[in-house]
Amino acid sequence: MQPWPASTTFPEDLAEQRVAFSWGGLISKIKHVHWQLTFAIAVQTLFTALQSIYRPGQVAKLLVFQLFANAPFAWITLSCYITASLHVPQEDLGWALGLIGTFRFLGSAVGTTVFSTILSNWAFSSTNSRVASAVVPMGYPADKVSSLVSAIAHDTTRFLDLSSEILSKATEGYRLGWADAFRITWLATIPFGIIVCGLAIFVQDTSPYFTNHTAMQLEKEAGLEQKETPKHIRRSLSRPER
Repeated sequence: MQPWPASTTFPEDLAEQRVAFSWGGLISKIKHVHWQLTFAIAVQTLFTALQSIYRPGQVAKLLVFQLFANAPFAWITLSCYITASLHVPQEDLGWALGLIGTFRFLGSAVGTTVFSTILSNWAFSSTNSRVASAVVPMGYPADKVSSLVSAIAHDTTRFLDLSSEILSKATEGYRLGWADAFRITWLATIPFGIIVCGLAIFVQDTSPYFTNHTAMQLEKEAGLEQKETPKHIRRSLSRPER
C-alpha cells in the first residue's frame, strides 16, 4: 500500500518548471537579491513544514503545500548563481559555480539520508502502534500485529483470515501511522530552514552590478563630468577635427 498520494509529484514539477521559466527575468526587476533569497527560503521552509498537518484523505491541502514548497527551488538556485557570478572574480568563477553545484548535490544526499532515516524509524513504530490501537480492542491478537502491518504494507492481506471491519480499521491505522511519521519528518526540516534563512540575510546584494543599474550609473557620472567641464572646453572638444 502506498502511504503517500502519487499525484503529489505533479505540483512539484509544475512549480519548478514555471518558476524556472519565468523568474529569471524578474530577479533583476525586483532587485535586492539577498532579500529575495531570504524570502524564497522562508516560503520553502514554511510550506514544507505545513505539510505536517496533512492527514490521510486531505489530498487538496497537500497539493497546495507541495506547490508552494517547491516553487521557490528554482528561484533560490538562480539567486545563488547570480550572486556568485557577479561577486566572484572571473578567474575564480568556475570554482565558485562548481562548488554551488557540488554543495547542492551534497546537501541533497545528506538531506535524503537524514530525513529517510527519520521517516523509516518513525514509520515502523507509529504504524505498529496505530494498527495495534485500532484492532487489539476488537479482539485481534497483539502478537500478530506486526505481521498484519507487514501484510498491509505488501498488499497481501487477502491471504489472512480477516473480517472486513478489522481490515478497514487496520488499514486506517496504517495510514495514520505513516501520516505521523511524515509529520515528524516535515517538522524536522524547520531548524535547517531557520539556519539557512539567517545565513541568507548576510549575503551581499548583487543589485548594483546589474547591467541596467551600471549603465545608469555610468550615464550619471558622464553627465556630472560634462557639467563640471568649463563651457569653452566642452565647445572646443565638440568641434570636429579638420
